[in-house]
Amino acid sequence: MWSRLRWTDWCAVAAILLILNLLLFQKYADWKSHRQYELRIAAFDQDEFAPWILPAERLVADETLTGRWKRVRRKYDGSTLVFERSSEANGEKYRVEFATHTCTAQHKATRTAEYSGGQVSLDRPVADAIGPVYQRLHCVRVADTKVLIPEIASQDVAALLTAIEEAESRGEWDSLRSLIYVYFRDEGRE
Repeated sequence: MWSRLRWTDWCAVAAILLILNLLLFQKYADWKSHRQYELRIAAFDQDEFAPWILPAERLVADETLTGRWKRVRRKYDGSTLVFERSSEANGEKYRVEFATHTCTAQHKATRTAEYSGGQVSLDRPVADAIGPVYQRLHCVRVADTKVLIPEIASQDVAALLTAIEEAESRGEWDSLRSLIYVYFRDEGRE
C-alpha cells in the first residue's frame, strides 16, 4: 500500500500532519500559559508585605466602583476590571470580571470584591499577563480623575505619593504609570 502512494499523496499526508500538529501545539501553548498564570496566583501571599497606608484625603471611600476600568501599558498589553454591584443588601460587595492580555496570551477570572474605606479587597488574587500579582487595590483621586491602584509588594508608598503629586501639579502621568498599574474608568462603556 505504501509503495503505491505518489508524491502528491505524501504531500497531502504531510500537510494534514502539519495542520494537526499546529492545532495541537496551540492547545498545548494555551494550556501551558494558563497553568503558569495559575501557579503565579497560587504562589502569591498577601501577608508577605505590610498593607499600604495612604492619606485619607487621597482615598475615594464613598463612591461606586460600578463600571469598566482599564489599564493599558502598551498597544498589545492591558487589563480590564468590570465591577457590578452584588445583589446582596450590603452595597459594598461587587462581582468583578478581570481580563488581561498580551499579543500572545489572554486570561480571564471572576472574583468577588469588598469595597470599604477606599480599599478594594478581592477574594482571590489576580495577575496581569505581564506584571504583578495583587489582591488589594486602592481607589484614589488624582486631580479630577478617580483611579484604582493595585497594591504591589515592591512599591514604595512615598515614591507613589510623589508621583501622584507630579501627576496633579504638572500633568505628568508617565511617572505614575511607570511605578504602578493605574486603572482608569472607561466612561464610554457604562
